[in-house]
Amino acid sequence: MTKMVRVENADSGTEHKLVVEIWEKGRVLPDGNTEPDTKVDERQLDYPADLSEVAVWGGRYLVVKEK
Repeated sequence: MTKMVRVENADSGTEHKLVVEIWEKGRVLPDGNTEPDTKVDERQLDYPADLSEVAVWGGRYLVVKEK
């Protein structure tokens, strides 16, 4: 099931920037090997109240980190 997620840079200072990475899980190949996870997008939240809205589901996940 698809879920919409909002990530906000809620820090009031402009020196604390965030990066939201959107990743898709790798799949198992017919020969038994697996593909690595793949980064499909990256969004930067540079200012207070910057907002990113992202769709996630079973094979997709987010990584939020300081820039």
